[in-house]
Amino acid sequence: MNTKSKLAPVPSAFVFAVGAALTALVLAPFLDSQHVELSSDDWVKALGVAVVTGGVWWGLSIASLMWATLRLEPARVGILLMTEVVVGAVSAAVLAAEHLAPLELTGGALVLTAGILELWPSRREVTDAADG
Repeated sequence: MNTKSKLAPVPSAFVFAVGAALTALVLAPFLDSQHVELSSDDWVKALGVAVVTGGVWWGLSIASLMWATLRLEPARVGILLMTEVVVGAVSAAVLAAEHLAPLELTGGALVLTAGILELWPSRREVTDAADG
């Protein structure tokens, strides 16, 4: 994507979102463990939440990712994307009252440390910038 992509971020995000939606529609009947009946008011609320979270938040984040991928080195993008794991673990702990084990906390700390070290300017880069 970094070297050969000519596709703009918005169409990339749209194609990604359509692919995810189609996959969800195909898999939904197989993953449904219990059938839930919703009233018409509940359907409107559920659709509103889906549009806001999926269409706005997820669409903007994927478009931002595609934009950044064209401008950053692949290694940096990979390390920065690992923060998604940390956000997922913390979200599960907060929203679902999950317990994070010491090994999970250690892994999250290592991911955050890798991201910080990747973004932290090295001494050589700072010296080269000052000389240039």
